[in-house]
Amino acid sequence: GGWSSLAEVKVIHHGKVAWGHKRMDASLRDDIVQALGLNDSWRIKRDEAFAEFTRFAGGSDQLDQETFVAAVEQEWGVSRKAARACFELKDRVHGGRRNLEKEDYAIIRLAVLDQDGEQEAKAEGLRTDFLFNLYRATQSDAVNSDGIERLIEDLCRGTIHRSEMKKFLGLDGITHLSREQFRQGIADHCLLNKALLSPHDLLAVKYPRSDVAGIDYRVVLQDTEVSARADGQFDGASNRISSAAVNHDFVLDAGMLPDPSKGVQEQFLCWRGPLAAQEGTKEYELAALVVRQALRLVKLVGEERDMLDQEWMVKTALHALLDTDDTNKMSEQVVLLSRATRVRLVAQPSLVRVNSPCKVFGDLHGQLRDLLLLFSRFCFPTHYGGDVETTAYVFNGDFVDRGAHQLEVVVLLFALKILYPSRVFLTRGNHEFREMNERMGALGFRHACENLYGLAGGEAVYEEVLETFAWLPLAAIVSSSILVLHGGIGHGSWGLRELREAHRPRREEGVQQDCVHQAMWSDPSDSDAFMHNGVHANPRGDNIATFGPDVTAEFCRREKVELVVRSHQIVRHGYKYMHRGRLLTIFSARNYCEGSNDGAILLISRDDDGNLRVRPKRLVALER
Repeated sequence: GGWSSLAEVKVIHHGKVAWGHKRMDASLRDDIVQALGLNDSWRIKRDEAFAEFTRFAGGSDQLDQETFVAAVEQEWGVSRKAARACFELKDRVHGGRRNLEKEDYAIIRLAVLDQDGEQEAKAEGLRTDFLFNLYRATQSDAVNSDGIERLIEDLCRGTIHRSEMKKFLGLDGITHLSREQFRQGIADHCLLNKALLSPHDLLAVKYPRSDVAGIDYRVVLQDTEVSARADGQFDGASNRISSAAVNHDFVLDAGMLPDPSKGVQEQFLCWRGPLAAQEGTKEYELAALVVRQALRLVKLVGEERDMLDQEWMVKTALHALLDTDDTNKMSEQVVLLSRATRVRLVAQPSLVRVNSPCKVFGDLHGQLRDLLLLFSRFCFPTHYGGDVETTAYVFNGDFVDRGAHQLEVVVLLFALKILYPSRVFLTRGNHEFREMNERMGALGFRHACENLYGLAGGEAVYEEVLETFAWLPLAAIVSSSILVLHGGIGHGSWGLRELREAHRPRREEGVQQDCVHQAMWSDPSDSDAFMHNGVHANPRGDNIATFGPDVTAEFCRREKVELVVRSHQIVRHGYKYMHRGRLLTIFSARNYCEGSNDGAILLISRDDDGNLRVRPKRLVALER
């Protein structure tokens, strides 16, 4: 017992105690599987874990550390440090292997995540070892004083601890305290004299730098640089720091690297995320080419006279992005981008987690020039000249249909997802479905792929991209506080859990009352007046809801979100605050259908008080 034995995690096996990191053989792993109930009462959770593993592994029978970390960071909602601590449990479950098999994954998932009091005692050893991995010092097998401090801080921030403290202070169930009651309560419990509460501590409290507890912050150095010229041109790739930029006999302290456990040559991938395409691969070279070409187009649209999207580079913008006019080669390139993007989408959940700061884009509908103008005015998501190293991007559906550059928008967004999978997120709109693409006729995405570009095998390109659309996430949650989805919350009877558990691939729109259908299609009432409360009919169809401000308020309260951001409807200024500020519509395609609306994006970032501040950035419509 006690902290002195924290590092000696024990596992019971046939009445014997195994200490330390002794390797477990297959029979012992089978015993743990049985003990956790994976073969009996917890069969459903076992199957869920196996399904997750299959989706993450992409056909392999093992998960390496980087893929595991990237996948569970999104799926479980934990920090990368916590994800690595989970992966290290493989030495306890099936020591000696470099990677995880599906049985190992299921054991770790249930031991760490499902702490609902129904677990077998044998899971306690794994949970304790997880905590040790989480708080131990880097490149050490001990928890030092900093780790102990973080452990205590995280315990004090925990909901169970806070609940118990409220009971101890007699505040359980109290929703209002007058000044006199507050003073009396402090005096009755003598808190200021018992060192349980110090005014100095309260004055020193600042908002945590992360939404996830259990992170120890270090100063780290990136071993690459980005070079720019006065004419605005950037080197095509990041360069290793040269010998002229360091002092004589320079030897970098391993603790200054982003991940001290890796070699110097592996560090560049750290900030782009484990799922990022590796330099030198075909998918990386193609995605990087598209982004570089897009940067040139951004400069072009920023300097030339303004015009509508349908008047600009029709049928030639795709040639420019892919740097070829060979239709066979273009088809092959689009297919490669689509398949590489799908690999990243499959490894992420239906409800993706996004950290702030981030930018949210609304409907684009194939208007590439407006997208490039927004990039030109409000920064391009690239690591040479842009802000993607510090800012996430959410593109909230309806990338295609109606516009003159539908495939070009898809190609650029896919390239960004391949290069920056932990920074760029693509959520699905109602136009990323076959039914809509084909219902649109000559204005639809199918017609664009098969007829507008002269692509060899245009129909095959269309089907390939549709299969990738089927894996798009349905929504994003920003800093655990802002829900971003395309349409709306419908009748409001479902929530984040239903979005998180929604089945993919989703090749058809599905059941009419399904939460997915409502998330794609529903609209908010355009008034906060009492008569607009509740759920009403929607002119879009019999099974589509129009929801009132009371539905939005109750949804936010129940799901513990502060704001719902949605797109789906054209609004005059490109954005519109609704439902007492709990809902915001964002639309990015300006002059949509030859109208006069502006286009806009949202910037979501922390202010100095720790609040998530939402600020629209507007691209004014072209006057005709």
